[in-house]
Amino acid sequence: MKNDDNIKSALIKFDKLLKETPDNKESVLAFKNFLLGFLRIKPKGASLPTVEVMTILKQEKPIVFSHLRKLSAYSFLFDVLTHIDMNPQKARDTLNSFKK
Repeated sequence: MKNDDNIKSALIKFDKLLKETPDNKESVLAFKNFLLGFLRIKPKGASLPTVEVMTILKQEKPIVFSHLRKLSAYSFLFDVLTHIDMNPQKARDTLNSFKK
């Protein structure tokens, strides 16, 4: 159950970042640090909703996402993260189910 709590609290932090952080180049570090911490969560019995998080980030913060994509020239991790995508509504539904 602790892993579910870790995912839930990470997603709450993600929501807070989305609401309180502007969509500009200066915000990239905050999202980069969030993503690195998020990827350290080791869930049991469920997949980490990485595709969903990146889909929402791409939709809600396109400038931040664009700058993260530029990091892919230096980091395989960010190359993979910025080239995954899914239906935004399905992503929101999945993230909401993790927060329940």
